[in-house]
Amino acid sequence: MVEFLMEQHRLSASQARSFELLFQPIQLRKRERFIEAGELCNKVGYLETGVLKCVYVKGEQEVVDEFVFPKSMVTSYRSFITSTPSRKAIVALNDCHLRVAQKEAIEVLARQNPFVESLSRKITEKHYLAVHDKLESFRLDDASTRYLQLLQSAPQLVLQLPQYELASYLNISPETLSRIRRRLASRPSFS
Repeated sequence: MVEFLMEQHRLSASQARSFELLFQPIQLRKRERFIEAGELCNKVGYLETGVLKCVYVKGEQEVVDEFVFPKSMVTSYRSFITSTPSRKAIVALNDCHLRVAQKEAIEVLARQNPFVESLSRKITEKHYLAVHDKLESFRLDDASTRYLQLLQSAPQLVLQLPQYELASYLNISPETLSRIRRRLASRPSFS
């Protein structure tokens, strides 16, 4: 985690170590929830191994909003920032190892160390840009392009995800995803 903070957020080694001390290791088993829809999210996690999905529940159906891959921060951002119940759940797709810090501990450290405010801003900006890029892609790109973009982000992990989860994230049917995969697999440059 220290390396991640130093590389991705340009913290000094001592700053990264002091921030890392806030985080306690936890394990989630497959299908276990990091946060439940309707709960107040007062924690942030750093995913070390495994894959998480963030989902909205629409009737009987889960709608995948995003996947969280290793070496990423995770929280229900709206709930965390506004102190309101989360509208989405964060669920382990397989066994996961995370480090988790409580909001209150982060706030205490922020009052003592100005770098935490800067780090929070950088994480928020990164999250904003990811959401912006996703919305832009949904408006401008076709499903094949969106699938290829997701595949580029974490190829070995994406290929392990259930097809119906990927289809939900891409907002297409599993059958359409099958056609996209078949079409891409038949391209000489894709193999």
